[in-house]
Amino acid sequence: MIKNIIYELVLLAGCLNGGFNFKKLSPPFRFLLYLLILTFITETFAYYAAIRWRNNLLIYNLYTPLHFIIVSSAYYRLINLPFFKRGIRWLCVLFVLYSAFVIYVNFRHNEFPFVLIIADSIIIVIYSVTLFYQMVRNPVKKSLLADAVFWFNASMLIFFTSSFMFWISYRYLAVHHQSLIQIFYTFLSILNILNYSLLGLSLYLEARQNNTLASTINVN
Repeated sequence: MIKNIIYELVLLAGCLNGGFNFKKLSPPFRFLLYLLILTFITETFAYYAAIRWRNNLLIYNLYTPLHFIIVSSAYYRLINLPFFKRGIRWLCVLFVLYSAFVIYVNFRHNEFPFVLIIADSIIIVIYSVTLFYQMVRNPVKKSLLADAVFWFNASMLIFFTSSFMFWISYRYLAVHHQSLIQIFYTFLSILNILNYSLLGLSLYLEARQNNTLASTINVN
């Protein structure tokens, strides 16, 4: 319960921060704001659905492809490799088609979107590694600790690597080591809070950087 409250507060703080600084955000980070808003609405409604109808699986089935499209849109604007950008466009089309089939099957059998989350996690890890490769080849002059792109990308890499490892082993753990599931789920929940905290931090750093840049231009 406490983790859920903290999670919702982190999401809300990120939404408010991004909303107040919307004009100072570059296009990739505006997509991150959209992601925070979508996640906040989804998690709030999912919590209500779990209490009201004792079933929120359809909500997460619908959320996952939307999550993928928004994250892909942010990376599309951050990664400068032409062939990779074409790949992102095709991946979005294929993921939506695949999601439509999986959601139909899951809806009939009342299933959690395991396969969608696993696919989502794998592809986002690939995005993240590719962006880090680009950052290494084209290093920025400023400190990484003040770089919004670094915090965003590091957060995505850490969380979705962990997410992939958890969900790929979930069915095995459910059968052979059920006592470990709650431990791993708690760990993933904490990482999720950290992930969205760092996304909120990246929005703050991006807005501050662009505000500083605008002030410098005005002075000159």
